[in-house]
Amino acid sequence: MFVFIVLSTLLFIPSLSYDFSQPIYHLKIQENAGPKTYCESDRKIFIQTLEDDVDFKLVEEEVHGGSEIFKVEKRKIGVYHCALIRTKGGTTSSSSLNRERTDSYIFSLQAIIRSQHQETITTAKIVITVEDVDDHPPYFLNPSFEVNIFESTPVVLIDDRGQKNYPGASHTSSSHTLIFRVQQNNTEGPIITLTHLPAVIEQGLQGSIYAILKIFDNDKGKNGEIKSVKIVAGDPLLHFVFERSDKDSVLWNLKIARSLDREDMPDGYNLTIVASDNGNPSKESSYNLLVHVIDTNDNKPVFFQDLIHECSEILPPLTPLFQAQAKDRDIGKNSEIRYEIVSGDWNNEFWMNSVNGWVFKASHLSSALSSKYYLNISATDQANFGSQQTEFAKYTLLVTDENNHAPVTTKTSFAVDEDVVVGSIFGSLSSEKKQNETDLLNKYRLSDFKRCCENNNKPRIEIAEKRDTFEVNENVAVGTTIFSFHMSEYIPSGGEMDKGFASMLTASITKGNEDACFNLSFDNSVTFTDPNPTTLVDVKVLSPLDRENKDLYSLTLTAYDLSPPYHNYSIEVFVKVLDENDNYPMFIFSNMQQKSYLLDIKENYLPTDPVLQVKTLDLDSDENARVSYKLAVYNEFFSIEESTGHLRLVKQLDREQQQSHVFKVEASDHGSPSLKSHAVVNVTVTDVNDNAPEFYSSFYKLRVPEDYPEGAFIVQVKANDADVANEVTYSFGFGDHHMLKLDSETGVILLSKSLDYESQKVLNLSVIARDSAAEPLSSSANVVIEITDVDENVYAPEFQNESQYVLASVAENQPVGHLVTRVFAVDYDRGVDGYVRYAIVGGDGYGRFSLNPITGEF
Repeated sequence: MFVFIVLSTLLFIPSLSYDFSQPIYHLKIQENAGPKTYCESDRKIFIQTLEDDVDFKLVEEEVHGGSEIFKVEKRKIGVYHCALIRTKGGTTSSSSLNRERTDSYIFSLQAIIRSQHQETITTAKIVITVEDVDDHPPYFLNPSFEVNIFESTPVVLIDDRGQKNYPGASHTSSSHTLIFRVQQNNTEGPIITLTHLPAVIEQGLQGSIYAILKIFDNDKGKNGEIKSVKIVAGDPLLHFVFERSDKDSVLWNLKIARSLDREDMPDGYNLTIVASDNGNPSKESSYNLLVHVIDTNDNKPVFFQDLIHECSEILPPLTPLFQAQAKDRDIGKNSEIRYEIVSGDWNNEFWMNSVNGWVFKASHLSSALSSKYYLNISATDQANFGSQQTEFAKYTLLVTDENNHAPVTTKTSFAVDEDVVVGSIFGSLSSEKKQNETDLLNKYRLSDFKRCCENNNKPRIEIAEKRDTFEVNENVAVGTTIFSFHMSEYIPSGGEMDKGFASMLTASITKGNEDACFNLSFDNSVTFTDPNPTTLVDVKVLSPLDRENKDLYSLTLTAYDLSPPYHNYSIEVFVKVLDENDNYPMFIFSNMQQKSYLLDIKENYLPTDPVLQVKTLDLDSDENARVSYKLAVYNEFFSIEESTGHLRLVKQLDREQQQSHVFKVEASDHGSPSLKSHAVVNVTVTDVNDNAPEFYSSFYKLRVPEDYPEGAFIVQVKANDADVANEVTYSFGFGDHHMLKLDSETGVILLSKSLDYESQKVLNLSVIARDSAAEPLSSSANVVIEITDVDENVYAPEFQNESQYVLASVAENQPVGHLVTRVFAVDYDRGVDGYVRYAIVGGDGYGRFSLNPITGEF
């Protein structure tokens, strides 16, 4: 507490402002201070005035009950009026001063100055801080506290070197129950093995099982329990669900929760499965599963092109008219379509290619008889009988009229004199055409009439290039001309050209064009009137060619005239389809549903023979079909022979380092440009017992006090075996383990006998960890236990007399070394801590007497 003493001599008083010496004062006081305890401050609180009538008043700014605790006293020393703040008298005020409840109080201190004519008030702020004293014992928020620690947590010996509390010392304390729950280390994650069907049928039965997973964990207790199995990727619409076979079973069934649709997922479902154990922290393992979906015939063919077409009535037979086209979203046989005209062709006037849907003219058409045909065409897929799906479409064929009918006369006979002159008019004809158009014929002379009714000449075809075989690339564009030929009448020597329809020629491909890959294009502008009119005809590509489907066409080209008696002429030509590199190499798998190569290789397999041969099929020919192989990305463990596809191991595998290898093989043909395909190779490395158990630490060093009780925990040595399903057991090797006990399953070392620092200060031993394989592997760790000395000096020496003094006497003139008396004290500690030493520490006779430090002789 600060005491302020002010000594002053009044010599000169300047003008006074009545203000406090400073606007704010900071005071402090200890909590629980008794009544009438003054607050401490390093600054005195005062005002300076000549007036004698000055009072002080405390007004609390923030109401915390401070007005009931504190009061202000005034002191006057000369012109200085000082204010002292203290606690009030009695017990109530002091007991209320509790820092833990209120640690500060803020007041406004008013100084009321009264003079003869006026009253003046001035203020200052007072902040009182309550200082803490040790008046509360420590307390815990909860009466007990649980801590989970792992079995591998190291044991640490903590030595408090601070001042010890001796018996009888005054101190405050609290007790608390601390519970340690030792948990096993979660050393391994779940192990997933799987058996599954080759594929699942789309629209299959909901709830059916696709795969059975065996999931186990080699840890013990909760760490070995499987908490959850989930699909974390590849199934956004939740088509699959996991269900455990039994409550504690290691088998999990992967079931179909919703109907699958192959058309939505044509490449199948690539599921990422994650299994989590019940450890803390939990460990996870993942597994990728590709679910192949088998197609069912759940889609009808759908027609998708124009349903209205036109053709000329004079087209020759086997001329392609139009193509019916439909698509089916299914695959394989379920998507192969066959076409058929089911109605509308009552007189067999059309023929249809059932594979590609082309409709051909089969016989004579006449717009006079029917100018419009309605053909009902079916498209049926080639699924198994009973499950086939059919769709129908009505096609409209408009037959355009051509001027191809001779007039029909109303008078069929005439009388002519036998000596009539050639060129004489013998009559006139009126005619009516079949199209109901009436024409009035000119008067005919006899010779003209004869000519118009005769058809004497046959057609002929001449190929300009004078050859019968043509080559074309299979990727040639539709509409490309392959070759051309000239079509004309063959007029014998001395003959004349036919007239009218007998001189009109047309042509068609009458054989070899059943898949409608070719058609004829007539260029009527290319004609020659002298001596014989000629028409140029182009043979063009009508629909895409595919050498892999057909590489040689034998086409019969036929030319016709249009008047009876009809004549025709045919030739045979060959079209050879040349290969283009339009087919990718296709990898060949062991079954149709397989999409990747699956391999199991033992980790001790030596890099010698091939582990796999990948094969491909390329439908092209020659260099376009020759395939080379390589790894898409470099892999340090595998290589592949370029020409044979033999996959070889170039570096020994290690399952403990990498349990699986996934990489792509690339197959590329030698076409230009080259076409490439890829296949995924999934290699699972299977385990062999090639790893000895490995201790978390090869050397354990710890300290144990000599007073450890028997049965106490010393340390836990722990080893992990990286191999699969290997349990580790522990045993002592060499060394000082006669005072210890080892749990063979957990590696916990316990104290079996009492320790004595004075007898043995170090225990040096080894522990062996051995796996459970048929030919077990083992490893060892060294354990060094230092035994530390315990301070056993518990008791102070006690003199063996009831009073605190010894009365003795000695005669004068006794020689030096004379035994005056003997003191005796006892120490109940054991060993050296029980030895007592004596010494004189003070008194009047210091220097005249001596004390034997061992015997106590004085």
